[in-house]
Amino acid sequence: MSLLPINFGAFQVLLTPDYLLLATLSSGDWSLAGQRALGVLVACALALTGAWLLWPMPERRRFPEAAATALRADGEYLREVISRRSGTRPEVGAARRTFSLALLDAEASFERLTAEYHGPPQQLESGMAVITYARRFATVVTALGMERPEAEVPDQLKQLAHQAGRALDELADALSDLRVPPPLPPLKVSCKTDDPVFGALLERVPRQLGMLHGAVSRLSSGSVLR
Repeated sequence: MSLLPINFGAFQVLLTPDYLLLATLSSGDWSLAGQRALGVLVACALALTGAWLLWPMPERRRFPEAAATALRADGEYLREVISRRSGTRPEVGAARRTFSLALLDAEASFERLTAEYHGPPQQLESGMAVITYARRFATVVTALGMERPEAEVPDQLKQLAHQAGRALDELADALSDLRVPPPLPPLKVSCKTDDPVFGALLERVPRQLGMLHGAVSRLSSGSVLR
């Protein structure tokens, strides 16, 4: 009992032999020890079988695809916001929900990866960075959708959304294939606007993409997913 407040795992491990000794010494029948040992072996076999059936592969093989799905959803969210030019349209809301669910799945996968990983903790930084920068990019997209709507979307803005969305798709493909992504193409923010807030948000798009590119490069070439 003295181990209970210190280490619950050690308490559980030592509880069984302690129970067996007390029960055997009081009854003098050692058959209980065999029954207890058999029960533990059966429980271990069931636990291993359940682990193999429910989680047939390590999380380091699942996380890249989960993160790639979030990046693709991020790009689709940007395309919807720019094409609709308003964050209140149903199509934009659907794209935002799709990204949110994909990001939650990636975060859950990364938490399981963190529990499985036994290497240097600093190697996990790249995975956390991918999730963080994907969320920040979506925050910029949401802010773009909250700006005042215009009657017509400029062609330069459509081109920027197309290039940024394609860059996110390429990052997702590189992450799925565990390879370093190609260099980002230059993204020119040449859309003229009289709204300084909207202009500042547009300038953040290529900057956020650059940080995402660096995080994906570190994650794909690192040892976490190997």
